[in-house]
Amino acid sequence: MPKSLTLFLLVFVVNSICIAQGKSTVNKLNARSFELRSLKRDSSRILAYQALALSKSKNYLNGINQAQLNLGIHFCNLDQLDSASLYLNNAYQFWMTEQNSFYLALNNWYLGKLYQKVGNFGKAFNFLNKAEKQFETQGNKLFQLYVITEEGVYYEMQGDYTKALDFYLKAYELRELIGDMENSVQERSNIASIYARMGRFKEAKEYAKLSVDAAKKNPKAFGQLAVELRDLGKKFQMEKSYDSAIFYYRKALKTSLDTKSLALRSSIFSSLASLYNEVGVLNKANAYLLKAKQLANGLILLDIYLELSKNHQARQQTDSSLYYASKCIALGEQRGSKQHILEATAIKMEAFEHLQHYDSAFLYAKRAKQLSELIYNDKKDKRFNNLRVQLGLLEKEKEIEALKLVRYQDKVRTFRIIGGIAIILILVFVLLLISRIKHKKKQKLLEQQLAKSKHKLSSQTLSMIHRNNAFEEIELKLMDVRSRCNGNADPGLQKIQQTINLNKSLDSDWDNFSNYFSELHGNFLKHLSSPNYALSDYELRLCALIKLKLTNKEIATILNIEHNSVKMAKYRLKKKLGINENESMDDFITGTRLI
Repeated sequence: MPKSLTLFLLVFVVNSICIAQGKSTVNKLNARSFELRSLKRDSSRILAYQALALSKSKNYLNGINQAQLNLGIHFCNLDQLDSASLYLNNAYQFWMTEQNSFYLALNNWYLGKLYQKVGNFGKAFNFLNKAEKQFETQGNKLFQLYVITEEGVYYEMQGDYTKALDFYLKAYELRELIGDMENSVQERSNIASIYARMGRFKEAKEYAKLSVDAAKKNPKAFGQLAVELRDLGKKFQMEKSYDSAIFYYRKALKTSLDTKSLALRSSIFSSLASLYNEVGVLNKANAYLLKAKQLANGLILLDIYLELSKNHQARQQTDSSLYYASKCIALGEQRGSKQHILEATAIKMEAFEHLQHYDSAFLYAKRAKQLSELIYNDKKDKRFNNLRVQLGLLEKEKEIEALKLVRYQDKVRTFRIIGGIAIILILVFVLLLISRIKHKKKQKLLEQQLAKSKHKLSSQTLSMIHRNNAFEEIELKLMDVRSRCNGNADPGLQKIQQTINLNKSLDSDWDNFSNYFSELHGNFLKHLSSPNYALSDYELRLCALIKLKLTNKEIATILNIEHNSVKMAKYRLKKKLGINENESMDDFITGTRLI
């Protein structure tokens, strides 16, 4: 039993170490997944799935729900809202038990974002408000700042620019409190944007300039600098300060050369084209659109073809307008963009109508109508199919989760059974250990008592031997005195002899001897006292002395008889006990044949 228990405990310890190592790996995977949530979303998702699988194999609840939270964040950022809702709500049920948990606050934040995206603004603000308070309680000012910014977005989406501005300014003040103004580009840009929406262009330009300054000072935000300069140009354009707008557009263009971002440069050219279109300088607008076209690709190029077509149409350059409209339709068919095809078709219809080519105009009008109906039907079908697919996925995920829950419950049940068996084995081991300790104590006590009895018996026997030896010496001296007196013995000497004879075999001495002997040898004397043997007290004493392995001389001294008398007594005792002639009397008594 102890060996089996030791093996079980060893396996248990090794398993515990493996689980601890597994938990450490899960924590690292989840931490890395969270770090990459914005930078490398695919990597973040893969790490979260790995953490989830490993956590479930280890029954590590914390790891499971951290991974689910990371997956919820991932899908929320990608606007895959059904999957985001599933993972975020699953994790939320667990983190609700951790009222001061960082993960509960994080979960509340992204549930707020989720409900904001689906248009449930009441729930969105409720969760965002909870997250802000929880981060504030934890002293996590950076994440509190993120949530406050999200609350500003919440009000901006609803058109309440005054409240949105309050939250953006609060986030900006918190950034100052943290002492991290190098990274204040986003906060300043948000404030500038909201001031522009409110028509307060002076404040908008002020914060846009501050945003540009922050981007210049922060090497990490250098790529953002061109974006901020372009946005500042847009603020001046909205204020109709066209010279200033052009100045910042050009600065943005110059800065964008260092970023090597063709898409950014294309967007700046498009902004310049928009400005020149607005002021009526259509040639320059067209020139910038052509530059934007050279750098653009994909859907951006489609937008530019469409703008070029519109630009030439405004300049009554019908051929060029038809050319770019045709290019837009051709590329739109390649890219499958029906919306761009529809708008380009409408431009061609107007162009042919202007040219009084009514048959072609009617043909494109008919096609535009068909495209419009097709786009509408496609949107309905796509929405219906998406809903059906999402519903199917949700049902499958629910089934999977139900199966996982059953497996998890089975594992928990198995773990409890193993744990119960382990506890029972430990209790058995402890009881056996206690029993063994008690047995050892009892054995030690018996050994001590046995040693004590041996000591008493030995002391009593030696005392009797020494005393009788002393009496014998006195008797010898008395005999010597009598011989000198030539037979005229003194009566006093005779009385001394009688006293000696009396004390040689005191009953009290034999009683003590018998008690000590019985303590040591149990029922030996009692067994010999049975009627089967019919032994006298004298013979019993002789048996006891033989049992102690005393010599004939020592026995003679104790029994106060001659040496030869001991031999004769043993011989008679042998006959009474029915011992064979060939068997030794001493061996018979000291051996195992008698108790």
